[in-house]
Amino acid sequence: MQAGMLTQDQRAMALFEGMPGARSMVLAALSGQGRVMVDSPVRPRCGVAAVGDFLYCGGEPGPEAKHILRRAMGSYEGWLIYARDAWMDVLRSIAPVQLETRIAYDHEAQPEDGHLRELLKAMPENAEFQPIEGEWIAWCRQNEWSRDFVSLFTDEDYAKRGLGVLLVVEGEAVAGASSYVSYPGGVEIQLQTRDDMQGRGYATLAAAKLILMAHQRGLIATWDAANEVSAHIAEKLGYRQEGTYQVAEIVREAPVTYRVAEHKDVPSLARAMMAAYSEAPWNENWSEEKAKTRVNAILSGWQAMGMAAVREGEIIGGALGFVDPYADEDFFFVSELFVRPEWKRKGVGKTLLAHLEEELKKRGIHVTQLISIEDNRVFYEKAGMGQDSVNVMFRRF
Repeated sequence: MQAGMLTQDQRAMALFEGMPGARSMVLAALSGQGRVMVDSPVRPRCGVAAVGDFLYCGGEPGPEAKHILRRAMGSYEGWLIYARDAWMDVLRSIAPVQLETRIAYDHEAQPEDGHLRELLKAMPENAEFQPIEGEWIAWCRQNEWSRDFVSLFTDEDYAKRGLGVLLVVEGEAVAGASSYVSYPGGVEIQLQTRDDMQGRGYATLAAAKLILMAHQRGLIATWDAANEVSAHIAEKLGYRQEGTYQVAEIVREAPVTYRVAEHKDVPSLARAMMAAYSEAPWNENWSEEKAKTRVNAILSGWQAMGMAAVREGEIIGGALGFVDPYADEDFFFVSELFVRPEWKRKGVGKTLLAHLEEELKKRGIHVTQLISIEDNRVFYEKAGMGQDSVNVMFRRF
Protein backbone atom coordinates (compact mmCIF):
# COMPACT_ATOMS: atom_id res chain seq x y z
CA MET A 1 0.00 0.00 0.00
CA GLN A 2 1.31 3.42 -0.91
CA ALA A 3 2.45 5.56 2.03
CA GLY A 4 1.08 9.05 2.41
CA MET A 5 -2.57 8.22 1.71
CA LEU A 6 -5.17 10.93 2.24
CA THR A 7 -7.79 10.34 4.91
CA GLN A 8 -10.77 12.11 6.47
CA ASP A 9 -11.33 9.36 9.01
CA GLN A 10 -11.83 11.04 12.39
CA ARG A 11 -9.98 8.15 14.05
CA ALA A 12 -6.74 9.66 12.69
CA MET A 13 -7.23 12.42 15.28
CA ALA A 14 -5.78 10.04 17.87
CA LEU A 15 -2.35 10.45 16.25
CA PHE A 16 -2.30 14.12 17.25
CA GLU A 17 -3.64 13.93 20.79
CA GLY A 18 -1.57 15.70 23.45
CA MET A 19 -0.12 18.23 21.01
CA PRO A 20 -0.76 21.79 22.31
CA GLY A 21 -2.38 23.99 19.70
CA ALA A 22 -3.02 21.14 17.28
CA ARG A 23 -6.57 19.98 18.01
CA SER A 24 -8.65 22.58 16.18
CA MET A 25 -6.29 22.72 13.21
CA VAL A 26 -6.19 18.94 12.71
CA LEU A 27 -9.98 18.79 13.02
CA ALA A 28 -10.20 21.43 10.28
CA ALA A 29 -7.86 19.40 8.08
CA LEU A 30 -9.92 16.25 8.62
CA SER A 31 -13.06 18.24 7.76
CA GLY A 32 -11.73 19.19 4.34
CA GLN A 33 -10.08 22.54 4.99
CA GLY A 34 -6.70 20.93 4.62
CA ARG A 35 -5.48 17.38 4.25
CA VAL A 36 -4.24 14.56 6.45
CA MET A 37 -1.85 11.90 5.15
CA VAL A 38 -1.28 8.65 7.01
CA ASP A 39 0.87 5.57 6.59
CA SER A 40 -2.19 3.29 6.59
CA PRO A 41 -5.90 4.14 6.26
CA VAL A 42 -6.88 1.14 8.40
CA ARG A 43 -4.50 1.27 11.36
CA PRO A 44 -2.43 4.44 10.99
CA ARG A 45 0.68 4.70 13.16
CA CYS A 46 1.82 8.08 11.95
CA GLY A 47 0.49 10.94 9.87
CA VAL A 48 0.90 14.56 8.83
CA ALA A 49 -1.90 17.13 8.87
CA ALA A 50 -1.55 20.16 6.59
CA VAL A 51 -3.80 23.19 7.00
CA GLY A 52 -3.08 26.80 6.13
CA ASP A 53 0.61 27.41 6.76
CA PHE A 54 0.87 24.65 9.38
CA LEU A 55 2.01 21.04 9.33
CA TYR A 56 1.39 18.75 12.31
CA CYS A 57 3.37 15.52 12.56
CA GLY A 58 1.64 12.93 14.74
CA GLY A 59 2.09 9.37 15.90
CA GLU A 60 5.33 7.40 15.89
CA PRO A 61 7.25 7.91 12.63
CA GLY A 62 8.11 4.69 10.85
CA PRO A 63 9.86 3.91 7.56
CA GLU A 64 7.20 5.79 5.59
CA ALA A 65 7.39 8.99 7.68
CA LYS A 66 9.95 10.81 5.54
CA HIS A 67 7.97 10.11 2.38
CA ILE A 68 4.71 11.26 3.98
CA LEU A 69 6.29 14.48 5.25
CA ARG A 70 7.84 15.25 1.86
CA ARG A 71 4.47 14.75 0.16
CA ALA A 72 2.73 16.99 2.67
CA MET A 73 5.36 19.71 2.31
CA GLY A 74 5.36 19.77 -1.48
CA SER A 75 7.34 22.65 -2.95
CA TYR A 76 6.12 25.26 -0.45
CA GLU A 77 8.83 26.41 1.98
CA GLY A 78 6.81 28.65 4.29
CA TRP A 79 5.50 25.92 6.58
CA LEU A 80 5.34 26.17 10.36
CA ILE A 81 5.94 22.55 11.33
CA TYR A 82 5.01 20.91 14.63
CA ALA A 83 7.45 17.99 14.87
CA ARG A 84 8.34 16.47 18.22
CA ASP A 85 11.03 13.98 19.23
CA ALA A 86 11.65 11.42 16.45
CA TRP A 87 9.61 13.51 14.01
CA MET A 88 12.14 16.33 14.41
CA ASP A 89 14.89 13.95 13.31
CA VAL A 90 12.84 13.08 10.23
CA LEU A 91 12.30 16.76 9.44
CA ARG A 92 15.97 17.64 9.85
CA SER A 93 16.90 14.86 7.44
CA ILE A 94 14.84 16.70 4.82
CA ALA A 95 15.74 20.36 5.38
CA PRO A 96 17.60 22.65 7.79
CA VAL A 97 15.22 24.27 10.27
CA GLN A 98 15.06 26.90 12.97
CA LEU A 99 12.69 26.82 15.94
CA GLU A 100 10.28 29.40 17.31
CA THR A 101 8.05 29.27 20.36
CA ARG A 102 4.27 29.67 20.32
CA ILE A 103 1.65 29.70 23.10
CA ALA A 104 -1.33 27.35 23.09
CA TYR A 105 -4.59 28.07 24.91
CA ASP A 106 -7.02 25.62 26.47
CA HIS A 107 -9.87 25.19 23.97
CA GLU A 108 -12.25 24.14 26.74
CA ALA A 109 -11.73 27.37 28.74
CA GLN A 110 -13.71 29.92 26.75
CA PRO A 111 -13.82 33.64 27.70
CA GLU A 112 -16.92 34.66 29.65
CA ASP A 113 -19.56 36.45 27.60
CA GLY A 114 -20.12 39.02 30.34
CA HIS A 115 -16.44 39.91 30.37
CA LEU A 116 -16.43 40.27 26.59
CA ARG A 117 -19.40 42.63 26.71
CA GLU A 118 -17.57 44.76 29.27
CA LEU A 119 -14.62 45.04 26.89
CA LEU A 120 -16.93 46.18 24.10
CA LYS A 121 -18.03 49.17 26.17
CA ALA A 122 -14.72 50.75 25.13
CA MET A 123 -15.96 50.97 21.52
CA PRO A 124 -15.34 54.46 20.06
CA GLU A 125 -18.52 56.39 19.28
CA ASN A 126 -17.58 56.68 15.63
CA ALA A 127 -17.03 52.90 15.27
CA GLU A 128 -19.29 50.00 14.32
CA PHE A 129 -18.98 46.32 13.44
CA GLN A 130 -19.49 44.89 9.96
CA PRO A 131 -19.90 41.11 9.64
CA ILE A 132 -17.74 39.60 6.91
CA GLU A 133 -20.49 38.41 4.61
CA GLY A 134 -21.82 39.08 1.12
CA GLU A 135 -19.67 41.56 -0.78
CA TRP A 136 -17.40 42.02 2.25
CA ILE A 137 -15.88 38.57 1.63
CA ALA A 138 -14.58 39.74 -1.73
CA TRP A 139 -13.56 43.08 -0.17
CA CYS A 140 -11.32 41.29 2.34
CA ARG A 141 -9.70 39.29 -0.44
CA GLN A 142 -8.88 42.47 -2.39
CA ASN A 143 -7.04 44.21 0.46
CA GLU A 144 -3.62 43.02 1.56
CA TRP A 145 -4.07 43.56 5.30
CA SER A 146 -7.40 41.68 5.42
CA ARG A 147 -6.77 39.02 2.77
CA ASP A 148 -5.93 36.22 5.21
CA PHE A 149 -9.34 36.54 6.86
CA VAL A 150 -10.80 34.56 3.95
CA SER A 151 -7.74 33.13 2.16
CA LEU A 152 -8.35 29.51 3.19
CA PHE A 153 -11.96 29.57 1.96
CA THR A 154 -13.70 30.05 -1.34
CA ASP A 155 -16.31 32.82 -1.22
CA GLU A 156 -19.08 30.23 -1.14
CA ASP A 157 -17.39 28.17 1.56
CA TYR A 158 -16.77 31.21 3.77
CA ALA A 159 -20.40 32.19 3.46
CA LYS A 160 -21.39 28.68 4.66
CA ARG A 161 -18.96 28.06 7.52
CA GLY A 162 -16.67 31.05 7.90
CA LEU A 163 -17.22 33.67 10.57
CA GLY A 164 -15.73 37.14 10.77
CA VAL A 165 -16.21 40.77 11.67
CA LEU A 166 -14.60 44.05 10.67
CA LEU A 167 -14.28 47.10 12.89
CA VAL A 168 -15.29 50.13 10.86
CA VAL A 169 -14.25 53.60 12.05
CA GLU A 170 -15.70 56.64 10.26
CA GLY A 171 -16.70 54.48 7.32
CA GLU A 172 -13.36 52.67 6.92
CA ALA A 173 -12.53 49.12 8.00
CA VAL A 174 -9.44 49.36 10.21
CA ALA A 175 -9.25 45.97 12.00
CA GLY A 176 -10.94 42.61 12.07
CA ALA A 177 -11.19 39.11 13.46
CA SER A 178 -12.05 36.05 11.45
CA SER A 179 -12.01 32.27 11.38
CA TYR A 180 -8.57 31.23 10.16
CA VAL A 181 -10.11 27.78 9.85
CA SER A 182 -13.52 26.34 10.68
CA TYR A 183 -13.98 22.87 12.20
CA PRO A 184 -16.93 20.93 13.65
CA GLY A 185 -18.06 22.89 16.70
CA GLY A 186 -15.69 25.80 16.45
CA VAL A 187 -13.42 28.29 14.69
CA GLU A 188 -9.75 29.15 15.12
CA ILE A 189 -9.36 32.94 15.46
CA GLN A 190 -7.02 35.22 13.61
CA LEU A 191 -6.70 38.99 14.04
CA GLN A 192 -5.35 41.77 11.88
CA THR A 193 -5.20 45.56 12.16
CA ARG A 194 -4.41 47.93 9.34
CA ASP A 195 -0.80 49.11 9.70
CA ASP A 196 -1.67 52.76 10.32
CA MET A 197 -4.23 51.88 13.00
CA GLN A 198 -2.24 49.55 15.24
CA GLY A 199 -1.83 50.11 18.98
CA ARG A 200 -5.37 51.45 19.57
CA GLY A 201 -7.02 48.32 20.96
CA TYR A 202 -9.05 47.74 17.81
CA ALA A 203 -7.97 44.08 17.45
CA THR A 204 -9.15 43.30 20.99
CA LEU A 205 -12.57 44.79 20.25
CA ALA A 206 -12.91 42.80 17.02
CA ALA A 207 -11.85 39.59 18.78
CA ALA A 208 -14.35 40.12 21.62
CA LYS A 209 -17.16 40.63 19.10
CA LEU A 210 -16.19 37.55 17.08
CA ILE A 211 -16.07 35.30 20.16
CA LEU A 212 -19.55 36.47 21.15
CA MET A 213 -20.81 35.77 17.62
CA ALA A 214 -19.32 32.27 17.80
CA HIS A 215 -20.89 31.57 21.19
CA GLN A 216 -24.29 32.72 19.90
CA ARG A 217 -24.00 30.06 17.19
CA GLY A 218 -23.05 27.38 19.69
CA LEU A 219 -19.42 27.38 18.56
CA ILE A 220 -16.23 27.66 20.56
CA ALA A 221 -13.51 30.08 19.44
CA THR A 222 -9.95 28.75 19.88
CA TRP A 223 -6.78 30.77 20.10
CA ASP A 224 -3.07 30.26 19.46
CA ALA A 225 -0.47 32.98 19.99
CA ALA A 226 2.57 33.48 17.82
CA ASN A 227 3.98 36.46 19.73
CA GLU A 228 3.69 38.58 22.88
CA VAL A 229 1.11 40.93 21.35
CA SER A 230 -1.22 38.03 20.55
CA ALA A 231 -0.64 36.54 24.01
CA HIS A 232 -1.46 39.89 25.67
CA ILE A 233 -4.76 40.14 23.78
CA ALA A 234 -5.63 36.54 24.69
CA GLU A 235 -5.14 37.32 28.38
CA LYS A 236 -7.29 40.46 28.13
CA LEU A 237 -10.06 38.41 26.54
CA GLY A 238 -9.91 35.74 29.24
CA TYR A 239 -8.22 32.76 27.59
CA ARG A 240 -6.25 30.31 29.75
CA GLN A 241 -2.77 29.21 28.69
CA GLU A 242 -2.28 25.52 28.01
CA GLY A 243 1.47 25.79 27.56
CA THR A 244 4.18 26.67 25.09
CA TYR A 245 5.35 24.57 22.18
CA GLN A 246 7.84 24.90 19.37
CA VAL A 247 7.35 24.91 15.65
CA ALA A 248 10.06 24.60 13.05
CA GLU A 249 10.57 26.83 10.05
CA ILE A 250 12.57 25.74 7.05
CA VAL A 251 15.76 27.78 6.75
CA ARG A 252 15.87 29.25 3.30
CA GLU A 253 19.35 28.52 2.09
CA ALA A 254 21.34 31.17 0.27
CA PRO A 255 21.63 30.40 -3.45
CA VAL A 256 24.65 28.68 -4.93
CA THR A 257 26.39 30.70 -7.64
CA TYR A 258 28.87 29.45 -10.23
CA ARG A 259 31.87 31.29 -11.66
CA VAL A 260 35.27 30.75 -13.23
CA ALA A 261 37.84 29.95 -10.56
CA GLU A 262 40.69 32.38 -9.93
CA HIS A 263 44.19 31.90 -8.52
CA LYS A 264 43.09 33.40 -5.18
CA ASP A 265 40.56 30.54 -4.90
CA VAL A 266 43.26 27.85 -4.62
CA PRO A 267 43.14 27.53 -0.78
CA SER A 268 39.33 27.38 -0.72
CA LEU A 269 39.23 24.89 -3.60
CA ALA A 270 41.79 22.76 -1.81
CA ARG A 271 39.76 22.69 1.42
CA ALA A 272 36.59 21.73 -0.45
CA MET A 273 38.47 18.94 -2.25
CA MET A 274 39.91 17.66 1.06
CA ALA A 275 36.44 17.51 2.58
CA ALA A 276 34.99 15.74 -0.49
CA TYR A 277 37.64 13.01 -0.49
CA SER A 278 37.52 12.46 3.28
CA GLU A 279 34.33 10.40 2.88
CA ALA A 280 33.56 7.07 1.26
CA PRO A 281 34.33 5.69 -1.22
CA TRP A 282 37.71 7.45 -1.08
CA ASN A 283 38.33 7.91 2.66
CA GLU A 284 41.51 9.83 1.85
CA ASN A 285 43.47 11.90 4.35
CA TRP A 286 44.82 14.90 2.45
CA SER A 287 47.02 17.54 4.07
CA GLU A 288 46.06 21.09 3.17
CA GLU A 289 49.49 21.68 1.63
CA LYS A 290 49.22 18.61 -0.61
CA ALA A 291 45.69 19.60 -1.63
CA LYS A 292 46.84 23.10 -2.59
CA THR A 293 49.70 21.58 -4.58
CA ARG A 294 47.21 19.37 -6.44
CA VAL A 295 44.92 22.29 -7.29
CA ASN A 296 47.85 24.49 -8.34
CA ALA A 297 49.25 21.72 -10.54
CA ILE A 298 45.96 21.32 -12.42
CA LEU A 299 45.43 25.05 -12.89
CA SER A 300 48.98 25.38 -14.22
CA GLY A 301 48.23 23.13 -17.20
CA TRP A 302 47.79 24.13 -20.84
CA GLN A 303 44.81 26.51 -21.08
CA ALA A 304 43.78 25.33 -17.62
CA MET A 305 40.48 26.44 -16.17
CA GLY A 306 38.21 25.73 -13.26
CA MET A 307 34.62 26.41 -12.24
CA ALA A 308 33.77 27.12 -8.60
CA ALA A 309 30.42 26.64 -6.83
CA VAL A 310 30.08 29.38 -4.22
CA ARG A 311 27.59 29.87 -1.39
CA GLU A 312 27.79 32.86 0.97
CA GLY A 313 31.37 33.49 -0.07
CA GLU A 314 32.51 29.90 0.56
CA ILE A 315 33.53 27.52 -2.21
CA ILE A 316 31.56 24.30 -1.81
CA GLY A 317 32.67 22.55 -5.00
CA GLY A 318 34.84 22.78 -8.05
CA ALA A 319 35.51 21.38 -11.52
CA LEU A 320 39.16 21.74 -12.59
CA GLY A 321 41.02 20.74 -15.70
CA PHE A 322 42.99 21.77 -18.78
CA VAL A 323 42.82 21.67 -22.56
CA ASP A 324 44.38 18.57 -24.11
CA PRO A 325 45.36 19.29 -27.75
CA TYR A 326 44.73 16.47 -30.19
CA ALA A 327 45.06 15.80 -33.93
CA ASP A 328 41.52 16.47 -35.08
CA GLU A 329 39.85 18.15 -32.08
CA ASP A 330 41.06 19.50 -28.76
CA PHE A 331 39.22 18.40 -25.64
CA PHE A 332 39.07 19.50 -22.05
CA PHE A 333 40.30 16.98 -19.51
CA VAL A 334 38.48 17.27 -16.18
CA SER A 335 41.10 16.37 -13.59
CA GLU A 336 38.92 17.02 -10.55
CA LEU A 337 35.20 17.34 -9.87
CA PHE A 338 34.39 17.57 -6.17
CA VAL A 339 31.62 18.79 -3.85
CA ARG A 340 31.73 19.18 -0.09
CA PRO A 341 29.92 16.25 1.63
CA GLU A 342 27.02 18.32 3.01
CA TRP A 343 26.24 19.56 -0.51
CA LYS A 344 26.32 16.25 -2.35
CA ARG A 345 23.12 14.98 -4.00
CA LYS A 346 21.80 18.50 -4.33
CA GLY A 347 22.65 19.03 -8.00
CA VAL A 348 25.85 21.00 -7.40
CA GLY A 349 28.16 18.58 -9.27
CA LYS A 350 25.85 18.33 -12.28
CA THR A 351 25.45 22.13 -12.40
CA LEU A 352 29.23 22.60 -12.18
CA LEU A 353 29.64 20.45 -15.28
CA ALA A 354 26.91 22.36 -17.10
CA HIS A 355 28.54 25.74 -16.36
CA LEU A 356 31.94 24.33 -17.32
CA GLU A 357 30.57 23.25 -20.71
CA GLU A 358 29.04 26.68 -21.35
CA GLU A 359 32.37 28.35 -20.62
CA LEU A 360 34.25 25.86 -22.83
CA LYS A 361 31.90 26.54 -25.77
CA LYS A 362 32.97 30.19 -25.62
CA ARG A 363 36.57 28.98 -26.00
CA GLY A 364 35.82 26.70 -28.93
CA ILE A 365 36.04 23.46 -26.96
CA HIS A 366 33.18 20.99 -27.37
CA VAL A 367 34.41 17.77 -25.75
CA THR A 368 35.08 16.95 -22.10
CA GLN A 369 36.84 13.85 -20.85
CA LEU A 370 37.56 12.47 -17.40
CA ILE A 371 38.52 9.33 -15.49
CA SER A 372 35.93 8.07 -13.03
CA ILE A 373 35.77 5.37 -10.39
CA GLU A 374 32.98 2.82 -10.80
CA ASP A 375 31.02 4.29 -7.84
CA ASN A 376 30.48 7.54 -9.78
CA ARG A 377 29.56 6.02 -13.12
CA VAL A 378 25.79 6.48 -12.64
CA PHE A 379 26.28 10.16 -11.73
CA TYR A 380 28.23 10.90 -14.90
CA GLU A 381 25.77 8.98 -17.07
CA LYS A 382 22.93 11.10 -15.62
CA ALA A 383 25.02 14.18 -16.48
CA GLY A 384 24.96 13.06 -20.12
CA MET A 385 28.45 11.55 -20.38
CA GLY A 386 29.20 8.25 -22.10
CA GLN A 387 31.98 5.73 -21.70
CA ASP A 388 35.03 6.00 -23.97
CA SER A 389 36.76 2.96 -25.47
CA VAL A 390 40.07 3.87 -23.83
CA ASN A 391 41.28 1.76 -20.89
CA VAL A 392 43.29 3.42 -18.13
CA MET A 393 46.53 1.47 -17.67
CA PHE A 394 49.11 1.92 -14.91
CA ARG A 395 52.13 0.22 -13.34
CA ARG A 396 53.70 0.82 -9.96
CA PHE A 397 57.51 0.53 -9.92
